[in-house]
Amino acid sequence: MAEQREQTREQQLGIPPAKPGNWRYYFIFLAVIATTALTLVYFYGQRPKKYETLKKRTIPAIRSAIAVVFSQLDRAAADSAISILRNDVLQPDSSRINMICGGTALYKRFTSADEFLRVTDTAFINAKPITIEKQAVLMSQIAYVTLKDTLPTTLYLFGSLSGTDIDKMNRKLKTASYVLVQRNSSIGSVEIVSNLQPRSAPITQQFLEYFRQKGITVKEK
Repeated sequence: MAEQREQTREQQLGIPPAKPGNWRYYFIFLAVIATTALTLVYFYGQRPKKYETLKKRTIPAIRSAIAVVFSQLDRAAADSAISILRNDVLQPDSSRINMICGGTALYKRFTSADEFLRVTDTAFINAKPITIEKQAVLMSQIAYVTLKDTLPTTLYLFGSLSGTDIDKMNRKLKTASYVLVQRNSSIGSVEIVSNLQPRSAPITQQFLEYFRQKGITVKEK
């Protein structure tokens, strides 16, 4: 009788009587249910909408801030450099600033001021040592980057120049200054804000004077 009552209960629940091979069909049934559930979650579950990211990226920028990292900075110097950038980009218009970090180990664009500051801070600490000639190449490359838009642009220069002979930089500096002059006069304004160290070093002053003589606004912080 107990066996009959158990069978009746199973039938009420819709469980088929146990027969050889029935467990195989049972597991197949569970697999189908699980697959169906995952499919419904994928198509109808709450997920980030693609348009949310695209909307953020399509906000028109009104100016550009480019950090150029020439050499590694110690912790104190990096904190001071980040403070300079923070004062510029953490503003009410931060979502409309085109931010770029270019250096010896990194080139990246940003739409988030917080991410820009965080990654640039890491770039200060992790910058690779390069020769003064390659630093001139870096400056030339960044100059060409400014041609990609017509926005008012500020170049922030950080680190130290790796030498004392400005003549080793002349060829690439000539290219960089030519590009920046054309950009400044015909496309969109450009200014240089220098935090190069040591500030009073002859090579630093010669480097900055090279651009001042071409008509580029140069500030020192």
